[in-house]
Amino acid sequence: MALQLRNGHTLNRINKASQENLNARAGKSVATTGVKQGLVDVTKKANAGLQMRSDKRAALGEISRNVANAAPVSNIKKEAFTKPVAPAPVKTTTNPVVRTTKTVLARQGLVAKTSTLPKVLSTSTSSVRQSSIAARPSYAAVPKKELKTTSQKKEKNAFAIPYNIRGPQVPTDADFRDFDKEMANNQLFMGIYCPDMFAYLRELESKFIVKDDFLEGLIVTSKMRAMVVDWLVEVQQQYNLLLETLHLAIGIFDRFLEKYRSITKNKLQLAGVTSMWIAAKYEELFAPEIENFVFIADNAFTKKAILEMECVIHEALDFCYGMPLAIHFLRRYSHVSEAEAKHHVISKYLLELSRLEYAFCSVKPSLVAAAALGTAMCIVEGKESPDSSIWSQALVFYTTYTLKDVKPYIASLANLVLKAKNSKLQGVPKKYASSKQMKISTYLSNKTELLMSLSEVQDD
Repeated sequence: MALQLRNGHTLNRINKASQENLNARAGKSVATTGVKQGLVDVTKKANAGLQMRSDKRAALGEISRNVANAAPVSNIKKEAFTKPVAPAPVKTTTNPVVRTTKTVLARQGLVAKTSTLPKVLSTSTSSVRQSSIAARPSYAAVPKKELKTTSQKKEKNAFAIPYNIRGPQVPTDADFRDFDKEMANNQLFMGIYCPDMFAYLRELESKFIVKDDFLEGLIVTSKMRAMVVDWLVEVQQQYNLLLETLHLAIGIFDRFLEKYRSITKNKLQLAGVTSMWIAAKYEELFAPEIENFVFIADNAFTKKAILEMECVIHEALDFCYGMPLAIHFLRRYSHVSEAEAKHHVISKYLLELSRLEYAFCSVKPSLVAAAALGTAMCIVEGKESPDSSIWSQALVFYTTYTLKDVKPYIASLANLVLKAKNSKLQGVPKKYASSKQMKISTYLSNKTELLMSLSEVQDD
């Protein structure tokens, strides 16, 4: 009985353990099934996510398919192709600290007071187009005539030079170098075109030259003109402008004084600074702002006054500003004569001194440049009188001037150097006293005896 009970108890324990084992296996199977089901769900979600992502951003190989399925370009707004552009930075101009000559010019009555400036014209486009120079009360209008007769048409086309001009060629038996032939394939010098170009400039310079007495009949005197030119040299140096800009500005200023006969003393500096403003826009890569010219003149006039004067100058000169300059010819002469740096800088100094002198205004720029180089060679070589060793056959050929042609101007330039030492106009000497200009003005101040000998050279 006890055995049966024990066996029955044992059997119950066995059955109970078996049942628990079966339950455990069933639970494991359920858990495994749940995990599998979870993996299937995750896989479906991942595929769905990839499908959504492919719709938003196509793979590289699917770009053509998406473009083909996209809307036509004609239906896309133009704004979609507009590239956003950042606003341009505001250009701020730092005005340099300079010493201007307003007080000196004011003593001569060359500076206009702000209260006496002309009334400002309307800045709207329609009013500017409808207005004319005659409507401005402050300036006399430049007469404008219709071209009716043949002679008037020829005068209008006075600056039209025929394009068949050919420069002289170096003779085959010449005893000097043919620089143009040597530089024929040089992309900087372009020697193949040089003879024709400078022949054209020599033909053109006679069209832009002013008369000997172009200030006659004006209130403006030669001293007043020299003061303005000396001030323009300071402006050119202050803003590091090109030498072409300076020479062109003086040329514009002189031609304007010749054409515009009603200029007054208090408008003279305004005409000078406006000429520099026009020349800077013509020659410079980055011309100074107009506010810079107002500042350097100590606010003697306004920006609108400069713009008004610019219109007057444009109409008086008919927008003709392509005039040959002495610096153009000087560079050519220095090259063909194989001049040294000292020769060239002295020549530049003499050119700028000549721009102050009223007598040199009517001399051709090519002749002034030739005389300046001849004077520089005499000074450096210590020659008291120019001769054939200074003025070689190469210079005669390339400049088209003989020694007899340049001798009187060499004497005049030497005299200008002597006068510059005691002159009140020291803009040019101060400029060439710097180390950048090899202290040429200081160097020449020690050549008094030699310069006196050169100034007394007589024409043969």
